Amino acid sequence: MRLNQTIKMHYERIYPFLFLFYFFCLFSFGRSFSILYIPTPWLPVFITEIFLLCSLPYLIFNVKRILDLPKWFAIIVGLFWAQAGVHFINAAIIHKNPFALRDIVFSVYPVIFFLTFMVFREQRYWKYFFVLVLIGNVISIVLSRFFCLTQPIFTDTSMVVPHMMLILSTNRGFHLAFFLGMGASFITGFYFIQSNKFLKWFLIFLAVLDYYQVVSMTCRAAWIAMGVAVILTIWILKKQMTRKWGLILGFSFLCCAGLYYVDYMAHGERAASVSGKAKSLVDCSKTQIYKLANTILPKNCALLDQKASVSQNVNDNKDLQLSDKMQDISVATAKWRYFIWNQSIEFGMTSPIWGKGFGVYPKYHYNDGSLMAAIKGYGLNSGVIPSHNFILAVFYKMGFIGLLLFMGIWIYVFYYSQVLLKVYQVRSLEFSIVIGVFLSLVWWFFMGLFSDMIESPTVSVILWFLVGLLFSVKIPTKMEPK
Repeated sequence: MRLNQTIKMHYERIYPFLFLFYFFCLFSFGRSFSILYIPTPWLPVFITEIFLLCSLPYLIFNVKRILDLPKWFAIIVGLFWAQAGVHFINAAIIHKNPFALRDIVFSVYPVIFFLTFMVFREQRYWKYFFVLVLIGNVISIVLSRFFCLTQPIFTDTSMVVPHMMLILSTNRGFHLAFFLGMGASFITGFYFIQSNKFLKWFLIFLAVLDYYQVVSMTCRAAWIAMGVAVILTIWILKKQMTRKWGLILGFSFLCCAGLYYVDYMAHGERAASVSGKAKSLVDCSKTQIYKLANTILPKNCALLDQKASVSQNVNDNKDLQLSDKMQDISVATAKWRYFIWNQSIEFGMTSPIWGKGFGVYPKYHYNDGSLMAAIKGYGLNSGVIPSHNFILAVFYKMGFIGLLLFMGIWIYVFYYSQVLLKVYQVRSLEFSIVIGVFLSLVWWFFMGLFSDMIESPTVSVILWFLVGLLFSVKIPTKMEPK
C-alpha cells in the first residue's frame, strides 16, 4: 500500500513536466514531431497516442478537478465527447472500419482539454509554460526561415531535396504559420508582464519575425487569421499602447524591409510569390463581392459592369487553375475548396441530424466528373482529402447535433475569454495567459475555415490544449459563468 502511494506521488510530480515537454516539442517542431510513431503489425502508434496512454493515470487521479469547470460548459463538452465516442465505437469496433482511427481527433483528443485544465490549475506551472513557449517560438522561427529559403513554391513539402533535415521535410506551411501566429499571440501577453526594456524590445522583435514569416509562408488562410488577430490586438490594447504604436510600427517596418531584401536576394521565387498570392486573394474576394452584388443590386448598376473583367483576372491566375499535379499534392486553391465544400455539404445532407459517422469520406470529384484522389490507406500519406473547413468536417461526420455542440463550445469559449479579459488587469499573469489563448484561438478559428485544422492531429491537439489552458485561469466566484 505504501509502495503504491509512493509511486503515485512521484508520478503526479513528474507528469506535469512530461506534459510540458510534450507540448514544448509540438510548439517547436510541429508536424515533424507529431508524426513520430512506433510501428506495430496492426497499425502505427503515434507519439500523441503514446502520450495520452501515459496520461491516463493522471486523469484518473485528478478526475475530481473536473468539478471546477463551469457546469454548462462541462455538459456541452461532455455531450460532444459522448456523441463522438458513440460514432467511434460504431465505426471502429462494431463495423471494424480502420479509417475510424483517423477520427480520434474528435473522440479521443478532447481528453487533452481535461489534462491541460488539471495541470495548469496549479499556477506554478505557468512560468515554465512562458519560458517553453518563448524557446519553442524561436525554434519555429528558425525552422520557418529554413523552410522559406529552401522549399520550392507550390509543391508538397514532403517532396524536398534529399539532404534536407527530417524536421524540415515533414512540416507544412500552414502548420508553421499557425504555430508562428500562436507564438506571436502569447508574446503579446508576455510583453505586459515584463519590466526589462531590452526584453520587451526583444519580444517585439520576435513578434515581428512571427508575422513576417507568416506572410512568407504564402498561406492565405493564415493571412486572413493574422489580419483579424492584429485588429483584435489593437482593439483590446488600444489604451495601453497609445504612445508606443509609432515606435513599434517603425521598428517593424525596418525589420520587415531588411528581411524582405535578404529573402528576395536569396530566394526571389518565394518572395515574388507573396505578391502573386495576395493578388489572387484580392481578385477572388472581388469576384465574390460582385456575385453578391449581382443578386442584390439592380442589373443596370455600374458596379456590375466590372464583374466580367475581374472574373477574367481570376481565371487567368495560375494559382486558381486545377491540374493533375494539384490532384496529387492537394494544392489548396479557392476553386478547389469550392468544389470540395459543395460536395461535403451534399455528403453530409444524406444524414444531416446524426452525421455520416467516422471513417467515411466524400469521394470528391472535379466539375468534369473525374476523381480528385484515391484513398491509399489510413496512416501517413493516406490520400484522404479533408474538407478544409472545420465546420463542414464536424457537420458531415456528426450532423447538426455535433455541429451545434461544437459551435456551442466555441461560443462559450469566446464569451468566457471576454469575461476574463474584463476581470484582470493588463499587467497580471492571468491577463497574459488569457489574451495569448484568445488570440491563438482566433488564429485557429479563421485558419480552420479554410484549412485542415480539425482533422490534422498536429493542430487539433492544440485546440483542446488552448481551451483547457483558458479554463485553468480562475476568476472571482461572483462573476463566474454558470
